[in-house]
Amino acid sequence: MSARPTVSILPPSEDAHNNCGELRLLIHEKQVKYLFVDSTFCEAKNVRFGEDVLRLLPPMPPGDWNWGSVTYNRLTKKSNLAVRKKFFPRVHHVWHYLSINHLEFEIVEMIKSNVWVVTAPRFPEPVILKITKNNDQGITAIDKETEAYSWIEGSGVGPKFLGHVHEEGRVIGFVIEKVEGIHPYMNQHSEQTRAAMGKLHALGVRHCDLNACNVLVREDKAVIIDFETANKTNDQKLLEKEAADWVEKMTPK
Repeated sequence: MSARPTVSILPPSEDAHNNCGELRLLIHEKQVKYLFVDSTFCEAKNVRFGEDVLRLLPPMPPGDWNWGSVTYNRLTKKSNLAVRKKFFPRVHHVWHYLSINHLEFEIVEMIKSNVWVVTAPRFPEPVILKITKNNDQGITAIDKETEAYSWIEGSGVGPKFLGHVHEEGRVIGFVIEKVEGIHPYMNQHSEQTRAAMGKLHALGVRHCDLNACNVLVREDKAVIIDFETANKTNDQKLLEKEAADWVEKMTPK
């Protein structure tokens, strides 16, 4: 009889909704599989979605599957695990020379549900890791942001892009430098923030979500972050409007 596989939960697992959701699992410390846990299972076992579910899951079947669902039949009082091979979306704008296995990273601190401060042997200092959740919306957003970093590569406008992150060959995120700085407040650092915005707009890039939370000031330089909604444009009126809107936001009322 083969040994029961070691199973652990990887981030970013889906946030539970109505006590159900999708877990991102690491099997035998090398294979990634996604498992949707239905609320019927959690309710029958009287556990909350997450780590409590993990210890009560049915045995993981062998085979070449990557997605499964766990339900509970109230009539038979049995749990059911159905698995299959499923096509998962991936990042298509793969432009950087470096692609890093997601298992290389060790989480230091969570910033958002899919953004962490991490360490890895190849990087001398902590870096920022961003991985999409396993759905079309998440992949679309991170694919757009990955492309946006190619537009500003080498400009110093944003954090340095350090490489793509893959899960068994499927690109699902990226790594950028960790910028140490402070968020600008009102009209403070206006010279630095306007200079960064000017560089961005000179590249024909419109951020589309400029606010104090998406700007960091270190020493005498501002760095713009979070390019999920950025787009390329030759429309100077749109760029000028974004610049004017930023000035208005940062001007004390």
